[in-house]
Amino acid sequence: MLTAQAAYVDQTLGDESAAKKAYDTLFSFKSELEPAVAAVAANNMIKIRGQRDFFDSWKKCRANLSDSLGRKITPAQRQAFLHNAALLSMHMNKADQCKELLATISSEFPDSDSPALIRAAMLVQRKQLEQAEAALEEAASKSKRPTTALLTLAQLQLNEKQPDKAIATLSRAAEVKGRP
Repeated sequence: MLTAQAAYVDQTLGDESAAKKAYDTLFSFKSELEPAVAAVAANNMIKIRGQRDFFDSWKKCRANLSDSLGRKITPAQRQAFLHNAALLSMHMNKADQCKELLATISSEFPDSDSPALIRAAMLVQRKQLEQAEAALEEAASKSKRPTTALLTLAQLQLNEKQPDKAIATLSRAAEVKGRP
């Protein structure tokens, strides 16, 4: 447990090589680890890998989504595992798998912004920018707290060199009005 916590601290502080080394040490004793600790460490290791070694990352992700583990983790951990699995599926160009995971997130965590944001990212990935913009507008209109969708939409508009639209979108983000 302490090794996992030390690895997380290293990762949070930006020392990914030290974190990777600690996680590798931790996984060498995987059979002795509590399943929830191993799952969280595996999830954190996926972040370190980034765009490398998707296959191994997916194996770890899939293990984190098992029903038996679901009873040993908190709802926030479950949501993070589902979110990361959906993102990984999107980056692996497995759209159907990603959509299934987004449906699971939507049903288990109806207040989550993740499904709408990841759907929009999939549309951007496919260069369907107008649909992505419409999806983010819809997400903002349906959300109790639309700030994340609005900020994402403004970023998309800025990327598309539409600063006037981005400013108008930002003005609708009440939570960040008047903040730098």
